[in-house]
Amino acid sequence: MKTTTAVISVLAMAAAGCASAPSGYVVEGTIAGVDNGKVLLQADAQLEPFSDTTELKNGKFTFTGTISTPQNVLLYVDGVEGGAVEFFLVNDKITIDGDITAMRSAKVAGPPIVLDARRLSKQSDSLIMGAMPSYPPDFFDVLEDPEAPAELKAERQVLYDQTMELLLAASAESQKLYAAYVRKNPYSPLTVWIIANTLSNYPPAELTAILDSLKKQPELEGNYFLAWITEYVDNLQGIELGKIAPDFTQNTPDGTPLTFSTVYRQNKLTMVDFWASWCGPCRRFNPALVELYNQYHAKGFEIIGVSCDEEKEEWLKAIASDKLPWHHVSDLQKWNNAVARQFNVLSIPQNLFVNAEGVIVGIKIEEESLEKFLKEQLN
Repeated sequence: MKTTTAVISVLAMAAAGCASAPSGYVVEGTIAGVDNGKVLLQADAQLEPFSDTTELKNGKFTFTGTISTPQNVLLYVDGVEGGAVEFFLVNDKITIDGDITAMRSAKVAGPPIVLDARRLSKQSDSLIMGAMPSYPPDFFDVLEDPEAPAELKAERQVLYDQTMELLLAASAESQKLYAAYVRKNPYSPLTVWIIANTLSNYPPAELTAILDSLKKQPELEGNYFLAWITEYVDNLQGIELGKIAPDFTQNTPDGTPLTFSTVYRQNKLTMVDFWASWCGPCRRFNPALVELYNQYHAKGFEIIGVSCDEEKEEWLKAIASDKLPWHHVSDLQKWNNAVARQFNVLSIPQNLFVNAEGVIVGIKIEEESLEKFLKEQLN
């Protein structure tokens, strides 16, 4: 009798354990200041598309579903100003308590991994925002206006340069926070997400070692971000100075396929310029790039602009507005642009240069070094 009771007890405990293992996510909560509407969950990263929608009734909402790969998401009320709350979505129960006037400050409760991600995000935001000055509305207009008073432009440029230095320092501190989490939690899904979003911070050898270790973890099998890291490491083999650049073909604005190798074979130096209509730094650099193109094109300099846009009209409008005379291609897949992924582009603007044989002779040449580089390559 005692044996039977013990067996029943063990089976009951096992059943309870199975029942408590979450098979999907339940995200529920309240949003003060708005009674009804549509609440959206969307991926905040460039890597993996994810979205879910539910109704807000009397200020309350509930999401239920399954996410194949845990990742950072944004929750907000459609069409209502107030921002979004950011959190790490996993297949577990998560509660949100927010106010429509300040969604970024909403309270988030859930399993430890969710709380860890929220803490890291808040600490990082604090560092970055602390380095940001309060720019006047016309700050960048003055910087880019050739007719603006020289003294005013000089003042703005000094402030801009100082801000960039502060932001770089804040970014470095933020990276240390995430790196510390990665060291303490080497096989967490949050760690995989962090690494996938900071790939350029890791030396190739270190990244290869990390990847080999992650691949041995059965709980990470099928993780989308692990697949992304794998693709990035594989592509590293071909994106190096002195190697032949991988070829590609993508459509021009009128739908005509353009092949990279047919362009570079006709020129001494070809630049692949990764950009987008929505990228502020890209657009601010375009006038200087147009000037250099006009100066050096006759000497054998060509450009292929690879756009990380997803709206064709915006892409075409930017080409026309900035008067960009070179080749343009895109598959309108934003960060999933096939060429951008092939060349491990994780941020823009970014560039790569090849000679007439397709040999990579320059990678990520900065604006201030570009003219000197062109002179050296075109002799």
